[in-house]
Amino acid sequence: MEDEDGVWTAEGLEVVANLKNGNVRDVTDYVTVTESEREGYLTIAYTYGFDSENYGLTTLTTEVAKPVAAPVETEVVIKLSTNGQTAKLYTLTDGVEGETDMLAGVTPESNVYTTNLCTGEYRLYAYDSTGNCNGSMKLVVTREGEPTGLGDYAERNHFFVLTASGIYATNKNAEGNLWVDGTDYTVTGTAAKPGHDL
Repeated sequence: MEDEDGVWTAEGLEVVANLKNGNVRDVTDYVTVTESEREGYLTIAYTYGFDSENYGLTTLTTEVAKPVAAPVETEVVIKLSTNGQTAKLYTLTDGVEGETDMLAGVTPESNVYTTNLCTGEYRLYAYDSTGNCNGSMKLVVTREGEPTGLGDYAERNHFFVLTASGIYATNKNAEGNLWVDGTDYTVTGTAAKPGHDL
């Protein structure tokens, strides 16, 4: 188990030594747990013997994968900025989307979806009132104590989805036709933290 200072302990482990005489001895209280040089692994070390000239000490080590914290279910609030918008939400596992819409059956109130989700990554799709997809974004649902990645003033697992629409150029070409988005021009956007210039 990793404590709040990032130090690993044997708590939650059961480490046994198989002795030559056939006995099994619980040595959990006598092992040390440290970060391995292999990413994602821990080194468990057990030292036995006598620190004397005749016997000496022997250290046995083994490596185990770091434990992965079980997902925790927590309340998530997703607010859409535009009336009539709807949303779909899918799990993301190693970049692969799940097939089940996690918002299916959730009725939004005043453009706000409130539901319980497990911690992890998700892909949100927003749709306008006619069913056209406005775009998508990755959401990361975090547990208490984890950074939100949304800034110091963000409320944990509360997401506000802003949609910019109706942006277009009014320029006309030589024939008098309006410019075409994606052909004559493109529109891009950049998000900035409050108080920061774009």
